[in-house]
Amino acid sequence: PSAPARDWARVQATVETTPTTRRGDAIDDSVVLISADGQTGWILGADNQAGLRQYDFDGTEQQIVPVGRLNNIDAVTQGESRYLVAATNRTTIAIDLFEADLETTRLEHVASIPLDFEDPYGFCMASDDNSTMLFAGDKAGQLQRWHVDKDLEARLTCQWQFDSLTEGCTFDEVENRLYVGEEDVGVWSVDPESNERSLVAEVDGKYLVADVEGVEIYRGQNERYLVVSSQGDNSFIVYSLPEVEPLLKFSVEDNLAGGVDAVSETDGIALLAQPLPGYPQGVFVAQDGHNLAPQGGQNFKVVDWAAIQALIDETPD
Repeated sequence: PSAPARDWARVQATVETTPTTRRGDAIDDSVVLISADGQTGWILGADNQAGLRQYDFDGTEQQIVPVGRLNNIDAVTQGESRYLVAATNRTTIAIDLFEADLETTRLEHVASIPLDFEDPYGFCMASDDNSTMLFAGDKAGQLQRWHVDKDLEARLTCQWQFDSLTEGCTFDEVENRLYVGEEDVGVWSVDPESNERSLVAEVDGKYLVADVEGVEIYRGQNERYLVVSSQGDNSFIVYSLPEVEPLLKFSVEDNLAGGVDAVSETDGIALLAQPLPGYPQGVFVAQDGHNLAPQGGQNFKVVDWAAIQALIDETPD
């Protein structure tokens, strides 16, 4: 399709999280967790100056686990409102593992996996039979896959080398594909078995404008999308799966009535397709690099996925 005009689609955020009190670049990536009954949601945010922050779904910060400079974060369900959460730690040069229980509000650091990186950076994870796959990258373009068993014993199982910095990534369990964002290049599709890779979404200055940051999958009942943060022009691109064809380009604008400002210079994004109270089709969460109204530290903005889905449905084939 031809590239969209500058006046691409717009949505508004309905909720924002408590701003950090730390100056500069602090808040980065996030992941959304949901309880077994669908009534409680958490946003876990990586603070690259302090540790792991937990917010209720009204945006209020509830607790922080002070483990160091976390960068990217992800989670897999362990059943019954419990999750295994992991993030790259740039202070300890490791992957940190946490256990989260939404019923008891327990959020605890339980293990660390040392890395031979100079500077850990991007991260994502996925379930794999009786183990969990962890994908961790660094600023030199290395990307490693680790397997962690139920006892949290870890082993390195594969590694790849990209030409430049990678950060956002996500794993598609349906197609058994790893999608990796190389910031100045685009999004790669990687076959974890053959190690073959192909560039499926290029930084072209129209759809994707460097840097490529967050890369996530929306896993709905009837549809699946790849969503990518285009940091260079403060926008987001929705691609079809498995074809990876662009469907929608949008930005998150000021919600003056709701008192939530626009999103700009986004690092990480998070998606949840399960219904939450007030969000029947789930949510889209984006880090805001410049929290301007009112002026404050960085935070996360929450968008009702139904608003984005409506735009996708309105877009001509």
